[in-house]
Amino acid sequence: MSWIEKLYETYERCDGAPQFETDPLLPLCHVYQQAHLEVVITGDSRYRTARVLQRTEQRTSIACTEDSASRANDEAPHALCDKVQYCALDYEKRGGRKKPYWQSYREQLNQWCCSPFAHPKAKAVLAYLQKGSLLEDLIREGIVIADLHGQLLDTWTRDRPLPPLLRLLVAKQGRRDQG
Repeated sequence: MSWIEKLYETYERCDGAPQFETDPLLPLCHVYQQAHLEVVITGDSRYRTARVLQRTEQRTSIACTEDSASRANDEAPHALCDKVQYCALDYEKRGGRKKPYWQSYREQLNQWCCSPFAHPKAKAVLAYLQKGSLLEDLIREGIVIADLHGQLLDTWTRDRPLPPLLRLLVAKQGRRDQG
């Protein structure tokens, strides 16, 4: 038996074991990420709603690739769920401060959707994101905060309460990055 078979066998034996009830084993090819937003679309790729997740809901198991599982300052996109700078075609247009990775994210998701392993939900996500309206939809809903010109805000005046998303984001040098 190869080491990978032994590893798989160990995983199978541990999966569902009592000591993993409070912190279950992740499925293969998954990582935990701290999600701030949940976007809901329809099966025919139309925006439905979005919400800011509470701190207790943020630890999210997401599918990853071998490269994205250990990315550190690298553009390797996750398989489906990722940061706004990856998923939003309109991120750069809206003044996003970080490097946009839409192209690599789209290419990878498109490869999946064109493969024999494609899933209808992945296809719906791809079709929605290719419309380029993710940030427009989030701004319209008041989830992501923009100025009067539709540019992402990264500072907030102290005379008004901080919006829910900005409350979750750590300020670095007085700025909160919504990407």
